[in-house]
Amino acid sequence: MDRMRVAIVGGGAAGLVTAYLLSGHHQLTVFEARSMLGGHVRTLHGNVPCESLDPRFCLDAGVVEFDEHHFPTLGRLLDELKVERRPAPGTTALFLADGRRFRSRGNIALGGGGRLERLAATARLLPVALQKRRFERRTEGVSTADLYSRSIGAYLEAGTYATWLRMLLMYAYSVPYRQTGAIPAVLAVPVLRAFTRTAQWTAIRGGSYDYLRRITEAIEARLVLDARIEAVSRPRDAVEIRLQTGETLHFDAVVLAAPPDQVLELLSDPTLAETRRFSSWRANRIQTVIHTDTGLYERRGARYYSEFDLFEGPDGGAGYNAYLNRLAGLPPDHPTHYFLAYGLDREIDPACVVYEQHHHTPLYTVEALRHREEVLETQGELRTFHAGAWLGNGLHEGAVTSAVHVSRRLGGSRL
Repeated sequence: MDRMRVAIVGGGAAGLVTAYLLSGHHQLTVFEARSMLGGHVRTLHGNVPCESLDPRFCLDAGVVEFDEHHFPTLGRLLDELKVERRPAPGTTALFLADGRRFRSRGNIALGGGGRLERLAATARLLPVALQKRRFERRTEGVSTADLYSRSIGAYLEAGTYATWLRMLLMYAYSVPYRQTGAIPAVLAVPVLRAFTRTAQWTAIRGGSYDYLRRITEAIEARLVLDARIEAVSRPRDAVEIRLQTGETLHFDAVVLAAPPDQVLELLSDPTLAETRRFSSWRANRIQTVIHTDTGLYERRGARYYSEFDLFEGPDGGAGYNAYLNRLAGLPPDHPTHYFLAYGLDREIDPACVVYEQHHHTPLYTVEALRHREEVLETQGELRTFHAGAWLGNGLHEGAVTSAVHVSRRLGGSRL
């Protein structure tokens, strides 16, 4: 394929991996609306400055850990970049509003406590295990068409295990707990079955941004931060990007690696087909905080901090709290405990907040995801391509596989 001028709109994981695979094959310009690269990958003292944190430590404020078993494409990329990873225990606990607590087997094994306490915690899991088997039977062998047409709520029965699964989805997709039942089953079922069976969690030494830092250092591309794009148009055989400064730049192709709810806002000339494919997407705007408040556990009589603990609130809401010391590899005797929390603002002492982070993610619904296969099949129409986690499993593996798909279409490298 002849060398082309390619614009990549979005400097998150999907956009930067696309640039990495196309680098050397085409002339690239990456536009990022923020003043930093990385998208949902946020690492304090990596791509995010933080005056209140000791500069010797890097803490992830966005993507924290990866599943080696079910993120194989990402794993090949990290191997190629020579990114160092280390195992991250996958323990968890579920704290219900009525005071009950359920601990995963890993939590029971590593979380201390006497023999009788561990036996009681294990016995408490027996009805949960039965509920798990029923969920697996209901989702076994379901056709892809059925998974596309139904939400995960159609497969969840009442009970502790369903609550646990919905909270895991809240953790995976940062969707408010009350909306997790609306997540398309085609996303949720494979992820839940994978994460509750053979997940092998790892974390990147130096924080998750380390691999994107290596990409930005390796690629041949013009990086435009604080980019204010007014419109993307595609007249005749070209692509024009008009900036709010009044400048118009010309390209041969464009890769939209922005959230899908922004596609129609960016395009000044969407076709009827594009309008149909993207009109149902909405934004999901969330806030997470890094904090040092251990009161979440003290008030519940818990002594062990899991890698991701799940808390049900008295109002029917819920949140998660991830223990960053273990995930970041801080020494066990480190004097301060750091956590990443979502949905727990009412429980966290504001004086303990180290950093507050805002994210913009897609709001996954059955209607929004209905045309995903059509988007993949029509990549390249009007010299327009799409990349993003929403084109795969909705997680980091999806972001990378979508970039590989675009690179294949544009004659770039493969992993």
